[in-house]
Amino acid sequence: MIKKIIEEFAINHGYKRVDGTGNDNQPSYLIQAYGDKKRFLALYESKVLTSPQELNSIVNSEAPEAFKSDPAFEKNTDLIVLHNLEHRADFKKIEAKVFSIEENPYYFKKYFLYFSDAELSLLEGHDINSLLNVVTDEKRFSEYKESPLEPTLYSVAARILIKVPFIRVPIKEGNLKPIQVYLDEALIEGNVHELYEKIILQQNNDAQPDEIIRSLISEEMENS
Repeated sequence: MIKKIIEEFAINHGYKRVDGTGNDNQPSYLIQAYGDKKRFLALYESKVLTSPQELNSIVNSEAPEAFKSDPAFEKNTDLIVLHNLEHRADFKKIEAKVFSIEENPYYFKKYFLYFSDAELSLLEGHDINSLLNVVTDEKRFSEYKESPLEPTLYSVAARILIKVPFIRVPIKEGNLKPIQVYLDEALIEGNVHELYEKIILQQNNDAQPDEIIRSLISEEMENS
């Protein structure tokens, strides 16, 4: 379902799908061409995490012959890896591997899009227009902000738009979140929000860095 939505976004942004690709768990390939300028897109649903080298090999070997012979293919291709998780919290277990995939400098620019079973079910019946409306809906954002780790349509829609490089989301004035909101979400997801609050409290009490470290170590030893 997510692959279909991304393909819809791509076609809406001037890409054309190459027929005969995307079958039997193989990548889908699309191309955007304006004159001599070309941009390629590969979508690959990965049921298990593979190394960046394996991903490069799969996308290269399964590519249409016209792509393989095009000098622009290797340097002008975006690869979006789609990965289904049973639970959103499972992402913490694979975070290091995901980082190694996205930061791999060879062949393609890689984007890793994960989604949970619960989030996938929430996408049922939605298309590109409804998802754009979701991410600019202040009420949905407020609900998401209250429980950022809960599966919501806003969370998965926003993640799709972040990981698809060619999408431009319409922004209403006042929709941008303060940087502190982004920081709080990251701290909560990383399960270090409480530690951060302790550090800020001691900084506000003019504690020096070495004093803060000693205090945290002492507290940890007391609780162990």
